[in-house]
Amino acid sequence: MNVDQLNAIKAKFYAAEGEKAEVFDVMYEHFGDLIREIGRLWEKIDSATDKIKCFGGIGGGHHKQWVLDQVIRHLVGDGYDEWVKQYEHGAEGPKSYQWDVGIAP
Repeated sequence: MNVDQLNAIKAKFYAAEGEKAEVFDVMYEHFGDLIREIGRLWEKIDSATDKIKCFGGIGGGHHKQWVLDQVIRHLVGDGYDEWVKQYEHGAEGPKSYQWDVGIAP
């Protein structure tokens, strides 16, 4: 849900008289930050799936691995290095696995 969709919902509540608008005000006051964060997460997911649509069909495992790497970078943001570290740490300790960044198409 993006900000425009949220504002459209808010407008519908305000178009209704009385109680519905008051309920929305209370909900927004208590859950507004959560609603905005959900919207930001949906935007990230949409962007990640767009990357998959654009590049996921390119032949070659090394190109598909690049797509996976780009999606992970997008989804985890500044936490990318920590994500890779956790991925590589397996049952046999650090560097049990090796993350492959692939090759850009």
